[in-house]
Amino acid sequence: MRLKRKYFYELDIPQFKGKKFPSESIISGNEETIEMIIDFYKGRWSSNDIFAIHGDLALCNFIIDKNNIKLVDWEHFHYSDKEYYGYDIINMLFILIYHESKRTFSLKKRNKDFIKKCYIQLIEGAGNNNKILEKPFQNAKDYLLKFKDRFLINTNIYDKFVLSGSPPSVLEYFDSIVTK
Repeated sequence: MRLKRKYFYELDIPQFKGKKFPSESIISGNEETIEMIIDFYKGRWSSNDIFAIHGDLALCNFIIDKNNIKLVDWEHFHYSDKEYYGYDIINMLFILIYHESKRTFSLKKRNKDFIKKCYIQLIEGAGNNNKILEKPFQNAKDYLLKFKDRFLINTNIYDKFVLSGSPPSVLEYFDSIVTK
């Protein structure tokens, strides 16, 4: 095990077997895995009124071995109401967008089409009173900032979560891509 320090401390635990993803993973080349993760999320999170929020869902927190999915890094775990279903996936998609675009938020059409496909996959079966999915990126940021105390952050929220400091215009733009 190795301890890495960035804005936060990170444990590198090499004993877990399976495919691991770097923290700056992108959409391109990972589409099948991303869709598998959305199915994994829907199969585990969508059936309860009170459900778990991972809090920092990102591709780098998954280890995949022969279609067996392991999810690590639960330091920001908390319970929430089902009306916030989808937060984790939207956060993961935004992190992927951020790295795919090299922080410019400019994506190729195929990537835009793919995130829309992911959104459609996510909303199938979501409740009518959902507070995330109408404006997914804006509402996910609102959730993060409104309930930041639930995330048990030991550093500045803007250093830890890419979504927290993203301009409203960027979030509105990606909302328009996936919801229309």
